[in-house]
Amino acid sequence: MSKPANPSMIGGFVLGAVALIILGIVYFGGTQLFAERDRYVMFFSGSVNGLRVGAPVTWRGVPIGQVSDINLLYNPEKLKFYIEVIVEIDPKESIEIGGPANEITPKDEIQRLIAKGLRAQLVQQSFVTGQLAIQVSMFPETQAKLVGLNTEFTEIPTIPSTFAQIEEAITTFTQKLQALDVTGVIKDLEATTTAIRNMVASPELKQAIVNVEETLAETRQLVGKINKRFEPFADELTATVKTADGTFTEAKQAMIQAKQAFSEVRGSLAKAETLLTTADTVIRPGSPLHFELVNALREVSGAARSLNSLAQTLERNPDALLFGRRKPGGQ
Repeated sequence: MSKPANPSMIGGFVLGAVALIILGIVYFGGTQLFAERDRYVMFFSGSVNGLRVGAPVTWRGVPIGQVSDINLLYNPEKLKFYIEVIVEIDPKESIEIGGPANEITPKDEIQRLIAKGLRAQLVQQSFVTGQLAIQVSMFPETQAKLVGLNTEFTEIPTIPSTFAQIEEAITTFTQKLQALDVTGVIKDLEATTTAIRNMVASPELKQAIVNVEETLAETRQLVGKINKRFEPFADELTATVKTADGTFTEAKQAMIQAKQAFSEVRGSLAKAETLLTTADTVIRPGSPLHFELVNALREVSGAARSLNSLAQTLERNPDALLFGRRKPGGQ
């Protein structure tokens, strides 16, 4: 007859098993099991094939969290589907905030970061397995587009992945290429090429080229003849200019001398007038000496006026000594 089971022993085994389970959870899960994490929501309009729950969330390659949930949402107003991705970020474990603002958490700064360009983007985690991860970084040149279907968590705007951008660019280019009338463009190019070929091979163009060459040769000969005929004339013209320059220089010197002579005559005239005044007081009016002196002074005065007229003429026409006095009318 078997002995009855000992309840104390069974209870000890159960408690030991529970303790081992708890120790295993703590050992393998660490403190992450009980850590408080901040949750954020992201919406992707493209394919997330390769993104799984537990996929890493990185900041330029530095792990800061993981994907906790992936859902498909429908917006009846816009008739559009969205892929909702909820991520968990442990700021105390992954992000250190230093300086005087060390009491501020990333959750408090999230709105300012979004305004400065904080965006989420799908990136290739492995090209072999095709697994995706989420990269969070600053893209200040992009516009923040919020969906607003989940108000429970703070939404981080997303931007298309690099592959999605390349695919969109290729699709846009293909659509534009299809919109073009490629056949018509090719036909126009063929017609233009044929017209150019016919024009180059035409006898008229060849004759025009020959005519241009002949005209250039004749022009060269004409220029050579003009140069040969102009050289002697150029020498004579140079000599004439030099002679005229010398003549004008002499005329200027003669005018200067005439001005000096006129100044001397004026001085003599002044002295004569002074002498006449003195003689007039000495010689009685009406005497022969008085009469001769008056006539002499009149002749001197007339000569002074002639010299004054000559000086004025030379001032107006310095070449009067060479070509004579000009007649009225410019002759």
